[in-house]
Amino acid sequence: MSKPIILWTHPRSTSTAFERAFMTRNDIECFHEPYGDVYYFAKDRMNYRYTEEEAKESGHWSTTWQDVSNQLLKEYPGKRVFVKDMAQYIIHPETHKLMVPVETLRKFTHTFLIRCPEKSVKSYYRCCTGEQSKKTGFKYFDPAENGYPELRALFNIIKEIDDTLVIESCQHLDNPQAAIEKFCKFVKLEYDSGMLDWKDDSNTNKFDKWTGFHDQVIKSNGFQKFERKDGTFPEIVQKTINDVQKHYDYLKQFVQ
Repeated sequence: MSKPIILWTHPRSTSTAFERAFMTRNDIECFHEPYGDVYYFAKDRMNYRYTEEEAKESGHWSTTWQDVSNQLLKEYPGKRVFVKDMAQYIIHPETHKLMVPVETLRKFTHTFLIRCPEKSVKSYYRCCTGEQSKKTGFKYFDPAENGYPELRALFNIIKEIDDTLVIESCQHLDNPQAAIEKFCKFVKLEYDSGMLDWKDDSNTNKFDKWTGFHDQVIKSNGFQKFERKDGTFPEIVQKTINDVQKHYDYLKQFVQ
């Protein structure tokens, strides 16, 4: 049986567009940020954006990292598992403890996607403030959720136990076919040109868990660049960008 595929990333990396390409395939079972259920909502959660009452009402209060791993490692007849998730969901922000054992991680094929902080951090700020926050339910910007340090830490763990692939966001936006072909070759999955065209939106209900974050991808039918005017951002946004730039630069040197 082929190993499940995980695409590890950080918030606002354009990873959902990449995931959307895999949702076009009948031979793939997609999971959208499953470890986030534990990170935000479990009794052992590592993020307290939601109140205890909200977390309990989510249905994930008793969910563990092992529960999620077990679900991802199940057999799905005729299908291979593809997971898009955030590295920060499995690395403790204070102790840096890995919440998923290395022996479990060995059972997956790991890949990584990065995007320059100048774009991703500003995009995340927009999702947490103003009109967009009314859709997402994220009522404030938390710099600790940027995800770059955890992504770097996880990458360093994975590269010691297995081969991996790092992709930069501009690669799959500038040349989607080449990026998807490269990715499929690495994970030993036959490339399908239909991955570049996702007119069928029957699977987009998977994005309902994080409303307001994926509007552009849901409305699109292929890889697209969305240009925004910068606008005005508070000092904390630029400070966050400056703080995480070194982690992005480190990971970028491994882009193939």
